[in-house]
Amino acid sequence: MTFLGVKPPSNAIVFGGTSQKIIQKIETATNCYPGRLVIKGTNDDDVKVSDGVSTPAGFLGYEQADPEFAPDNITSLYLVNSQAPVVSGPCFIKMPSGLAAKTVATKNDFLLSWSDGQVVPAVYFGGRLAIKVPFSKSTDEVQTITLPAGSIVRSVIPQCTTNASGGTIDIGTLASDSGDADGFVDGASLTTAGFVLPNIADTTAGNITVGALLKEHALVDATASTPYTVALQNGYVIPTGGKVLTYTTSDHTVAGFIYVILESPGVIPVGRTLLSASAASAAADVCLKCLI
Repeated sequence: MTFLGVKPPSNAIVFGGTSQKIIQKIETATNCYPGRLVIKGTNDDDVKVSDGVSTPAGFLGYEQADPEFAPDNITSLYLVNSQAPVVSGPCFIKMPSGLAAKTVATKNDFLLSWSDGQVVPAVYFGGRLAIKVPFSKSTDEVQTITLPAGSIVRSVIPQCTTNASGGTIDIGTLASDSGDADGFVDGASLTTAGFVLPNIADTTAGNITVGALLKEHALVDATASTPYTVALQNGYVIPTGGKVLTYTTSDHTVAGFIYVILESPGVIPVGRTLLSASAASAAADVCLKCLI
């Protein structure tokens, strides 16, 4: 398939534009596949795959590598101490299995750096980037992406694309891993299609949909003729080891997207999607316009 006048290669990483490269030493080989994002290792000339915590330096190249150090193909690992090219600049990049599992990227979505050297799709909300994760009907808790340790979740916003009367969604962290399955969103309505903003004030405290992980405190106005409870929304720092983002819906045919506004020095825009890609069931190849 061709687009933008170029054809994504079968055995290369850069396929257009003007790339820059520096040669760096592979400090830790784990997930160091061509096309993966890398960050600084122990020393300035060391690299390892991005972790969603530290700022990425660029993408591991392949065809630019010295034959002595190049992997057999673009789906093989670099070895420890290999001298590997790290590419960046205004170019087009192919990332084999680079789109993190449980995500779907639409053409022109921003792509943010993530753990394991992969990327996740995102869109802008009022100047803030929000990670995009699809959801569909499931009365059992569904595991999606793992949020990096140390990152800060500021807000979680569902978007309903398939609505149903009485439909609701809970969003949180994996309950079986000392998490809170409705810790971000608790019973948000999916009756109407569109974005679902958190309910932070109500005469019935149980109608507030900001989850406990994002709720700093609840104030009760007992002097009003009808007392109001107001939730003060703060943020949630992901603990050591990371947390799996999960969702659970009511028993209705519903679907849409979960948008997570998350802050971390290691989660930044690194590209824009050139061709839509689905990693709904497993990590997928993704082609992007490099932004670093």
